Amino acid sequence: MGPLLGRGGFGSVYSGVRLCDNTPVRGGAGGGAGRRRGQARLSPALLSACRCPANGVTVTLQRSGSRIPMEIAMMRKVRSDCSTIIQLLHWFELPDSFLLVLERPEPSQDLFELIRNRTFVPESPAQGIFLQVLRAVQHCHSRGVLHRDIKSNNIIIHLVTGKVKLIDFGCSTLLRNMVYTKFSGERTAQGASSSRQFGKRVTCW
Repeated sequence: MGPLLGRGGFGSVYSGVRLCDNTPVRGGAGGGAGRRRGQARLSPALLSACRCPANGVTVTLQRSGSRIPMEIAMMRKVRSDCSTIIQLLHWFELPDSFLLVLERPEPSQDLFELIRNRTFVPESPAQGIFLQVLRAVQHCHSRGVLHRDIKSNNIIIHLVTGKVKLIDFGCSTLLRNMVYTKFSGERTAQGASSSRQFGKRVTCW
């Protein structure tokens, strides 16, 4: 595991390099120790390892009966064929936490830093960014997942290709046909309004 990349309300993110160890993956080899879950579908050389606490919101796996953080469960639901969502490659259960191993596109930067460094984003590139984010949202909703924390810090952009990836599912939950009144993530204009509804309508805004 490499240097710390950043911290959030639900964990810390480190850089890392995946080592070859005969783990069956597509196009590469996986690495790590401990109780491994899942199977890598991508094979980048650079990874992000995000440690999340074990005492957060959890769900129960049907087959094994073991409990895992909601973040892992939601990332398992949205992974696979969507290029605009960060991919969960592996996850490990540690004594006091869970370790998530994610892809890390290089070179990349989150949208917040991009705007701060450039002052503004021209209309044409901005349209492309919004379109890719909408595709990510559409995929999440089609898989029954509500992200609940879509903001510039959680959108990373490849600096060469301009491809976007939605990250950080620490606030995500199951998408149900109900009114969400419990706040999660960061407030938007709608979040500060009197309606107090924090579901799909706020996500689309």
